[in-house]
Amino acid sequence: MRAVRSATSAIAVAVLLAACGGAQGGGGTSSASAPAAPAATTAPPASLGGTSWTMATVGGVTAKPGGLLAFATGREMTGSTGCNDFAGTYAQTGGALAITIGPVTAKGCPGLAAQEAAVLAALPRTASFSSDGRTLTLLDGSGRELLGYRHVDATSLVGPAWQVTGINNGKQAVSSVIVGSTVTATFAADGTVSGSAGCNSYSAPYTLAGDTLKVQPAAATRKFCEAPDGVMEQESAFLAALERSTSVETVSSGVTLRDADGSTQLTLARPG
Repeated sequence: MRAVRSATSAIAVAVLLAACGGAQGGGGTSSASAPAAPAATTAPPASLGGTSWTMATVGGVTAKPGGLLAFATGREMTGSTGCNDFAGTYAQTGGALAITIGPVTAKGCPGLAAQEAAVLAALPRTASFSSDGRTLTLLDGSGRELLGYRHVDATSLVGPAWQVTGINNGKQAVSSVIVGSTVTATFAADGTVSGSAGCNSYSAPYTLAGDTLKVQPAAATRKFCEAPDGVMEQESAFLAALERSTSVETVSSGVTLRDADGSTQLTLARPG
């Protein structure tokens, strides 16, 4: 009988302890029964349109200098392998990214052939990307890193004189600078852009915040140049295009200034 009573007492104690444990789980502070924290969510990646990047890694290995990637606000993109320049198109949906390579220049660059082949093979394999605004990583369909880039700040616009190589003529076309004329633009740190408009010298205030550019109407000298033919019309088109420019895009050949609709207004390159 004593053994039976002892067993019965043990069962009662176990039931009581279980009940107390259940009470703690329902309203106590037991960490074992606390509900799990909700999973963190990640904001959708921002648009790549209008951003420019310099290549940092190829397949996880440090890249040789010169590689670039620039996304226009539409579907167009340009870049450099560190040797040759290329053009193409891209399509972004959230973090998904597809890249199609178009024309590629064909100059020879000793010591860069292996990197160039790897870059041109990797870009079309891109399926997604990750970016914190300062770095950009292109990933394949399995999430493996293909190429790594660092953001190019548009403040690189400031510095030595740029040579203008293309001008929006106001007729939905970008024309090369007339042979025999020189158009330049020097963006100074004091907020002034100046240079030669092809005939007259000019100066205008500007502001640059990130990739966003605003140029005020320019003041220019008033001489008339008869040669080369068409230089005065080119000068008017250049000053108008400069004022319409609202964003800066770094490309392999230099920089492109675009208007609010993403249309190219001016293309600039460093002399030499």
